[in-house]
Amino acid sequence: MNKRNFLVLTTSLIIGSLTASHLASANEAESFPLRKIYPEVRFIDTASLAGKLDTLTVIDVRPSFEYDLLHIKGAINLPIEDAKFAESVKKANAETGKALVFYCGNDDCAKAYLAAMKVRKDIGLDRTWAYDSGIEDWVKANPQLTVSLNHPLDPKSLISDEKFKAHLLSPKDFMNKATADTNAKVIDLRDRSQTDGVSLFPLREMRTNLDITSLKKIIGDAKQANQAIYIYDYSGNKIKSLQYLLEEMGMKDYYFMQGGMGGYYEMLKGK
Repeated sequence: MNKRNFLVLTTSLIIGSLTASHLASANEAESFPLRKIYPEVRFIDTASLAGKLDTLTVIDVRPSFEYDLLHIKGAINLPIEDAKFAESVKKANAETGKALVFYCGNDDCAKAYLAAMKVRKDIGLDRTWAYDSGIEDWVKANPQLTVSLNHPLDPKSLISDEKFKAHLLSPKDFMNKATADTNAKVIDLRDRSQTDGVSLFPLREMRTNLDITSLKKIIGDAKQANQAIYIYDYSGNKIKSLQYLLEEMGMKDYYFMQGGMGGYYEMLKGK
């Protein structure tokens, strides 16, 4: 190869590399919209976290209800809403001496970023990262490193996107079907701070205050009575993890409202 051809080839490779890098960055920015809002927070991707899992202190900052349904193997649960969150993180750091990784539900959840910022500000711990893909991406990539309902998740039990969508209804369809099926149970999965006194099915819907024992009883009763279950939450973030409980209990006739109450309000706006 002569010098001219070599330079042309080298230039082409560099341009191609830069173009690919630019596309990757653009795709990444689209997939993780919160990264530009919290540029000071360092993040770790799924493959890197899986490879370094034993060398890190992984902290699930979601409520205990969501942690119990599905969490990363070895992760400890320190809900960010807890008044003693920073104090608990400091104690965990002192016990392990490892760098800290925070995670929540998915790439739309800001709790992991907020946890990393809070820890750096309140207790001065700088070795912090956010795993901003969250449990939704983790379980797909690493079912063997996931715990569901206090036992290791069987990779064969992994719920596909297709199976999830088969139980997902638009707010309009959810309301129509749940209203028509007067024998069905309706579960409001919001916590007390999210209800705002608004009830979609007054005098009919059931609330568990995010207690798994209470929820199991409702599901078990519905299954025994051959009743369908309609479930909605605040934003649609809890229902994917909840599906593992429903499937484990052998429940087949259940439905979720897409987007939760947020999706319902968007429907009312005509969006």
